[in-house]
Order: sequence, then C-alpha cells, then structure tokens
Amino acid sequence: PKGLYIDNSTGIIFGTPVKKQKAADYRVTVSNNISSMYETITIEIGTPELSVCNGQVAARPVSNEWGSNFQVWLLRHPEFAYLADADGLGGDDIGFCIAIRNPILFLHGRDASAYSLTWAYNYFIEKGYSSCELYAITWTSSGNPRDRQIKNYNHHRGTQTAIIRDTLQAIKKYTGLNKVDVVAWSMGVTMGMKAIQGGIAYNDADRGPESICSLGTSLHESVDVFLGVVGLPRGWPPCKTGSTIDLDKNKKYDYTEDACGPNGFKVNSPFLIDLNGGPLNNMNPKPLA
Repeated sequence: PKGLYIDNSTGIIFGTPVKKQKAADYRVTVSNNISSMYETITIEIGTPELSVCNGQVAARPVSNEWGSNFQVWLLRHPEFAYLADADGLGGDDIGFCIAIRNPILFLHGRDASAYSLTWAYNYFIEKGYSSCELYAITWTSSGNPRDRQIKNYNHHRGTQTAIIRDTLQAIKKYTGLNKVDVVAWSMGVTMGMKAIQGGIAYNDADRGPESICSLGTSLHESVDVFLGVVGLPRGWPPCKTGSTIDLDKNKKYDYTEDACGPNGFKVNSPFLIDLNGGPLNNMNPKPLA
C-alpha cells in the first residue's frame, strides 16, 4: 500500500499508510544466490483512534522573554495557554505593536534554546522588524544545553514537535496574518518540517505503537518561507547502517544512540522516509510552504 515500505535487508515493513484499504494479499519473496522462498501476508488498513500530541514545556524555564502582551494573550486562549510558561522570546510587550511583515519563528538546534537566538532577534530588529514580528521557542523541555544527553531530545518526539506547531499557530492567530516565516537551525530544521507536515508522530525513539500520537493536518498553507540552516533532512552520515551510532568514534558529537534510531537521523530511517515522502532515491516530499 502507498506509504508503506519494506527494508530490503531486514524485511521489516514500516511507514505510514495514506488511506484506508480493505484486506489484500501481498507476496514477499526472499532470495540469495542459492535459492528463494516467499510468504503471503495480508494487510488491511483501517482508521486508528489516535491521541493528540500534546506539547510539554518545562515547569521552570531557563528564561522567559515573551512580551507581556503576548504572554497575557496566550493565557487567555486555552489551546495555547501552556506556552505562556515556555522558554520563549519575542512578542509585543505593551499591546500597541501591529505586525505588517510576515512574523518569523526561529527554531534552535538540539543543544540550544530560544535565548540562544537573541542575536537573530536583534539582527532583524535592526533591520526594521518589530517585536510582534519576531519569535523563538525552546522546543526541548528546559532549554538547558545539557538536555542533549537526554534521550527525548535526540529524536523527533511528538510532544516536542507539538510545541513548535502550537507556537506557529499561536503567532498566526495573535498577529492576525495569514502566513508565518520559519528560520530553523540544525535539528530544528527536521523538527520544524515535521511540525508543518503534521500527521502521525511518535514519542519514543523506536516508534513503538504505544507511543503514537496525532499532530493534525498539514500547516503548509500557513507558512510562506521555510529556511533551514545546516539541517539533516536526508540523514546524518556518522550514523551506522544499523540502528545505533558508533559512540566511540563520534563522542565529539555527544549524541546518544537514539539519534540514529527509527525516529532519528539514520539515512532512510522510517522518520526521514515519512518526512521526505519516500526513500532518498524516490523522494516526493509534501510542501512546507
């Protein structure tokens, strides 16, 4: 079925079906230089009942630099209220700012935070942007660079992806504009891509069925420009061909094994195949903007 793939070396079937399908038989053949054999499997695709990916932010953020007017606005909108306690940057302070340009959402990398993008915020202020046109959000739970040691932030966790998605929608609604621009760095690139793409996400590194949640429909019509800087949308070469990284040879990168798991940066991992619309030799990605 469309959206499902089979690993030619392991025989594992993975991916996300794009539509329902009645039960149908498929022949899977395994062969080598000596012989071959096959097995018939039956696949039926229904409509699962999925929980919503709910964003989770730190109870004690490193810093909270939301403009006070924007923060109050978040608190008054239940669907975005939890973001008022997030480690964020930007938004109007006194309520007199009117966004004219597309607002920009900055997304940091894995071992950074919203506060680390203050330089980008200040640069655009110098170029004439206003505070209500510039935002950044910490999509890890604390914004602490040491979080790179925590497994939850070495793969594309659904609850953290939802933070980005909710922030984008909040900015759009707060400013009253139809489009938001996104500028992302490092792992923020693939996190941002998935937040816009929507669909099914996972909360564990192995993409187990018990960790599935739904992000919702695509937000690409809400995004005008998506700029990714030093991201890894096609995978990270130091990942081994297996499911884990050679930690001894790549200690300087300070990644845990989950970085190269099914929900991480292994080339042609299930996450990246879903993100890119197929394996790298057959990509048909969905639009981001």
